[in-house]
Amino acid sequence: MESFCDEELQKLAKLARMYARRFQPPAENVQDCGQQFIEYLLKRSPEEQAAIRARPNRYAHNFAVDYLRHYRAGQKCLEQLKQEAQQTP
Repeated sequence: MESFCDEELQKLAKLARMYARRFQPPAENVQDCGQQFIEYLLKRSPEEQAAIRARPNRYAHNFAVDYLRHYRAGQKCLEQLKQEAQQTP
C-alpha cells in the first residue's frame, strides 16, 4: 500500500480540524491540530495507513480529542505555575 497523497492528507487534516472545532478551542489550535494530524499520518506504517483509510473519521476524531486534551492539560499547568509565581513573595 502506498503512502498518503497530498489530497488525502488535506482531506484527513480537514476532518481533524472539523472535530477539533466542536470543542471550541482557539482558532490557532484548530489549525495546529490539522497540521499535527498530517505529521502523525506521515509517520504511520503501511498497515496503520490502511487502517486509517478504512476508518478516517474515527482516527481524526480520536486524534483531535487527544490533541485538545493535551493542550488543555498544558494550559492548566501554565495557570498553576503563574498562580504559584504570584503567591511567592
